[in-house]
Amino acid sequence: MKKTQSLLYAGVLATLGLTTMTLISCRRNKELDKAEREFASDLALAETSFQDLKSMADEAASGQLIHFKSGEATLAGNCATVIWDTTATPKTITIDFGTVNCLCLDGRYRRGQVIITYTGPYKQPGTVITITPQNYFVNDNQIQGQKVVTNQGPNAQGQPVFSIVVNGTVIKTDGGTISWQSHRERTWIAGYDTPSFSDDEYSITGSAQGVNAQGNAFTLTILTPLVRSFGCKWFKSGTVKLERTGKPEILIDYGNGACDGQIQITRNGQTFTIQLG
Repeated sequence: MKKTQSLLYAGVLATLGLTTMTLISCRRNKELDKAEREFASDLALAETSFQDLKSMADEAASGQLIHFKSGEATLAGNCATVIWDTTATPKTITIDFGTVNCLCLDGRYRRGQVIITYTGPYKQPGTVITITPQNYFVNDNQIQGQKVVTNQGPNAQGQPVFSIVVNGTVIKTDGGTISWQSHRERTWIAGYDTPSFSDDEYSITGSAQGVNAQGNAFTLTILTPLVRSFGCKWFKSGTVKLERTGKPEILIDYGNGACDGQIQITRNGQTFTIQLG
């Protein structure tokens, strides 16, 4: 696999926490404020938990990993052992963090295993990569379920398209379970034919839905594609709509292409500008 780095981080949902903090100053009901914060926190936790699984698979498959190291892309330091089984069908990579919490280089404690199966090279059309956590915990939150990445081949413009489907749960260490289902398509719009990650750019479409730890249902829909470049830590453009039962919808606008970390939040006809850190 030449390049497997995924650029779909938690940008969509991590900003919801900032959105909530902006809105709560206008509210008088403190319990409602707390519920808003918990909702944003749960969505961010689910998104980052399942994105981490893809990042691990990318890094483990990048080659020459004995203790889950890959140059500057190291995520887990010496916490994990990577085991390859190329005789199995499909081929298997096991990332084993052991049975005791280990502090990884990203500041999170992990234990348990992540099992990755793949039917062929990442860049080969038709390849299916399945990522399954097994007794796997991050900061004592248990991650369960499955993430499936399918190379759907090139689109009409010759750009590779990947389907990414998640069906999982996060059992929180402080109580409650978050359910998370998402189906997205990620199009590799730049950097596909070069050996460096630095010029990679992706466009992401799709939706997610589930229930947070307090039992509140939600739906997230990408209205216009989210665009992310390797050299920018934010989405550069795109819009996302968040819908919740009995709550006003929230629209998040990431702008028109500048890597400036500035987004606009619209709710109840009011628009707020947020500067991401």
